[in-house]
Amino acid sequence: MAHSADRGVAPLTGRRILILVTGGIAAYKIPTLIRLLKQDGADVRVVTTAAARQFVTVKTLETLSGHPTYSFLFEPTDEFPVLHLGLAEWADVNVIAPATANVIAKIAHGLADDLVSTLMLATRAHTVVVPAMEEGMLDNPRVKANIDRLQGPGLDWVDTEEG
Repeated sequence: MAHSADRGVAPLTGRRILILVTGGIAAYKIPTLIRLLKQDGADVRVVTTAAARQFVTVKTLETLSGHPTYSFLFEPTDEFPVLHLGLAEWADVNVIAPATANVIAKIAHGLADDLVSTLMLATRAHTVVVPAMEEGMLDNPRVKANIDRLQGPGLDWVDTEEG
């Protein structure tokens, strides 16, 4: 059977990917990720933490994704009656990139104090976590314990070559 790319169909055509951007310097790479996913046919939406907006602009994310970028739990939207539930249902796959120590800890302990962490409690979609932080933080025993706590079905991890 021919691969979808062999037939001229992008491999991610029709896939709904929700990118959850947190406040690490690696957030500057997210526009490139969005562009690549869109080139492969994915429908991409973006949610940012308040800290993420210090590293990449909402306007850039909206322009590249073609959708509004959401940042706040109670942000008004005509599309989703309850924002975090609507986005959680919309996504086929979540990508948390960069995943900071803060968001990893929130998810590991079931905290829900912003849109990203609340979405992670509401979602049933598969999630890819891309940790990105300074090496000392990544090697911290508490961070390692939080990562270990999250190992299991439904979450895939992208190992970092550097912090």
